[in-house]
Amino acid sequence: IGNLILKAVTAPFSLLAGAFGGGDELGSVPSAAGSALLDAEALQGLDKVVKALIERPALKMTVAGMASLEVERDAWKRAQLQQSLLAQKRRAALRAGQPAEEVKAVTPEEYPALLKEVYRRSDIAKPRNLVGIAKDLPPGGMEALLLASIPVSEASMRELALSRGVAVRDYLASRQLPSDQLFLGAVRVAPADAAWKPHAELTLATR
Repeated sequence: IGNLILKAVTAPFSLLAGAFGGGDELGSVPSAAGSALLDAEALQGLDKVVKALIERPALKMTVAGMASLEVERDAWKRAQLQQSLLAQKRRAALRAGQPAEEVKAVTPEEYPALLKEVYRRSDIAKPRNLVGIAKDLPPGGMEALLLASIPVSEASMRELALSRGVAVRDYLASRQLPSDQLFLGAVRVAPADAAWKPHAELTLATR
């Protein structure tokens, strides 16, 4: 048993591969750039990890979210713009007497009108005509100006990395993984590397 635990620490997911049909790749939980949402592939891998850990109570897991300013800058800005559009849609729902919490997404058909309203409400510098009235712009022009106005920093990436770690931890906890086997580690902002992929890292240790 001691040798198995030692191997679990030095080559954790390789050792457990036979148990849950995966390998070292399960030590990395992928995310879309600029987002902390877990897709079906990520959830499927986490379900395997949960099963293996519940069966091996001598192990504990630490989740550490990661993000990269250089790789995710543009995607993060687009995610923030999407949140602004969703907030505008929820405001409209409230005015119509509908519960805002039921508004979950912006459809492609709704995008142009919501984009125009978000642009109109924004206080960014806008092209104006000779009498000082803001010009009507095509959706691409409004989108470009709004995206350019969204600041992004190392602090933004740390917040994104933390959200990734929390999303993974919360999902694992929701699958009945014991709390004394699950920990949230320090976030990391990755250096510039075009090959880097957005993810959270899982590491194992003995208790």
